[in-house]
Amino acid sequence: MVMEICEDEFNLDPVKWQAHALSEPVVITEKGQPKLYLLSKAVVDSLRHGARQSCRVEDLDAEGRRALQEAEMSPEHDHLDALLKDD
Repeated sequence: MVMEICEDEFNLDPVKWQAHALSEPVVITEKGQPKLYLLSKAVVDSLRHGARQSCRVEDLDAEGRRALQEAEMSPEHDHLDALLKDD
């Protein structure tokens, strides 16, 4: 869950919202649009650790290679196939 507050509300008691961000992200809005996100260190760390990393296929174990061979693209990306076809 994410708490959304306006910038004026944040400015009235920033310490309160910092403490709140320890348990759930806080979106600070300006004129109804997101302006800032207040996230705990734990959330930022989890985002960093969840970042994708690349590796060589040769470095995959047998299970990883099998998973790669059996993986299928989500249908929502079918339109990208057209970019690979010759004109």
